[in-house]
Amino acid sequence: MMRGKIEAIARLYGEQKSVSIKENFAQLVCEVKLSLKRTPDENTLQILLLSISDRDSWRLQMITEGDDDLFDLRTGADIAEACDRNQLQPYYDVDVTLTYTITKTKSNDTLTIYDYALFLNYINGLTVTEVLNAFQNKLGEKLVLEIWSEEYESFNTSSIAVIKKDDPQPNITGNNDGKKRKEKCEELCQWNNRCTNLTPDDFHTVSRGRCGVLSGMFEQLCSLLCVCVVADFSSMNKTGLTLRLSGYKMMMMESQAVKTKDLEFDTTSTEQWYKIYDWCYTGGYTSDRLSITRNIISLNCPDINKLKLNDSTLGAIKSNFKIFEKENVRQYIKVRNDVSKTLLDM
Repeated sequence: MMRGKIEAIARLYGEQKSVSIKENFAQLVCEVKLSLKRTPDENTLQILLLSISDRDSWRLQMITEGDDDLFDLRTGADIAEACDRNQLQPYYDVDVTLTYTITKTKSNDTLTIYDYALFLNYINGLTVTEVLNAFQNKLGEKLVLEIWSEEYESFNTSSIAVIKKDDPQPNITGNNDGKKRKEKCEELCQWNNRCTNLTPDDFHTVSRGRCGVLSGMFEQLCSLLCVCVVADFSSMNKTGLTLRLSGYKMMMMESQAVKTKDLEFDTTSTEQWYKIYDWCYTGGYTSDRLSITRNIISLNCPDINKLKLNDSTLGAIKSNFKIFEKENVRQYIKVRNDVSKTLLDM
């Protein structure tokens, strides 16, 4: 969709030679090299320039190979300069670069994604820490990615939603418990992941519509963050990831700075990882829950590098915790009886 629009603008001026389009969270930038042949009609150009979100702004520039600035227009400007035949005609048959830039603004928690495929190219080129930081910088309390292209996805977590243009926004509440859980994790685990304040809740899908590459990436990041907040030690930075989980057996994971598209964690275990994390940080005895969890995971995770769990892992963790609680009750009753006996003897 966006490429077609850019090429339509370029055709108003001449013969296109090459096109380069990139999109990230902040901008969509397109550069078209062409041979200037004609001057467009103002109304036609205006229609193409205005078909962006009201949240965003555009900039249209044309520069010759000799760095002559033929025009440089921004949102709200009179576009007559870009359609001035007297200004452009002396440069007919000259090679020029036409640059069209859309600068995005987050408004009402919403950010525009104009071309889903271009955005995925950007995401797939980032390392894990770069992706986490990119989402963190845009998230705030909530983030809705509104996709304007025909190819799209629709799903949401508690704080992030991906929707198609004109679809109703889902009711996302925000990751309200995330800060408390993060503080608890830093207190009980050796947490050295300063690159992100995000938690598994931010990437745990709670509602699915049309899913694809982006939702799959969310599953991978959810699994990764779950094991980070359950492990004894985790360190994630631009150089890579180091993870240590000490249970009945010591488990280690080390990797270089991999790109998100190269993550290959076992997605059939993602939901169980999330439930384990959620259980550990819900209710009391968090330190004891984590200790029991590490013991059981060390016996039920045959390959820590794939994060694959046996199906019975969560059930085994809860069963062992019930035994722990019963033992605590026995100890409490024993101590109480001993105190009562001592008082009676006195």
